[in-house]
Amino acid sequence: MRTRFTAVLRRRYSGPRRVLLVDVRNPETGAQVTDHLWFNEGKWSSRIRPRYTIAFDARVVPYLKGRGPAKFLDYRLERPTQVQVLSRHPRSPRNSSRPNRNARRLLIPQPSPRSEPEALPLSHCHSERQ
Repeated sequence: MRTRFTAVLRRRYSGPRRVLLVDVRNPETGAQVTDHLWFNEGKWSSRIRPRYTIAFDARVVPYLKGRGPAKFLDYRLERPTQVQVLSRHPRSPRNSSRPNRNARRLLIPQPSPRSEPEALPLSHCHSERQ
């Protein structure tokens, strides 16, 4: 049986060609199904980019997780279909809290040519060791 889910694409991995979906939810109830989920890339993922919120149908399949006597029953989603892009989040700059270099240069006061550099106290000298 197929069920509808929503999720946000976090990132793509080029090694085994996988995508990481986070905040996977049931859209009917709004309940979080899992905090993250891995899928193999395929035709279904060709149109989506990181930070896109998507809706998709997938099969819920039980499987045994763990090793040896510590195995337990868990569930996974597989075979995503009917993928729709719900929203496209703009890419934020890496260091949005820090102004760009050109702006910083304008904010730093330039020393006048006549001013002398301040002398550092002796405690800052590395050559004096006790």
